[in-house]
Amino acid sequence: MQAGRVLAGRRAELATVFTAEPATTPRLTLVARLAGALAVPVIAEGRYRDAEQIGQPFAAGAHSVVMGNAVTSPLWITRRLVPATPAAAGSPDAAAAGP
Repeated sequence: MQAGRVLAGRRAELATVFTAEPATTPRLTLVARLAGALAVPVIAEGRYRDAEQIGQPFAAGAHSVVMGNAVTSPLWITRRLVPATPAAAGSPDAAAAGP
């Protein structure tokens, strides 16, 4: 892990850490390491996209989890969900139902 800046001090209430490597899944190992090492709440953020993934950072010690695009971006949500529709699978029932 190549850590970015950690903002912390004797009276710190928040620590911010970022990694330089690209990732496609949540950084659960990092969440667990931070939760075990810091005396401040750890907020997990980044690449949490479904209900299954939401429980994982809590189990790793996170205080809370942020779901950004997964709940705030209509385009991202549409792209993620449309492939599961009958129309996307070429179902004749979906075509007959119309818009």
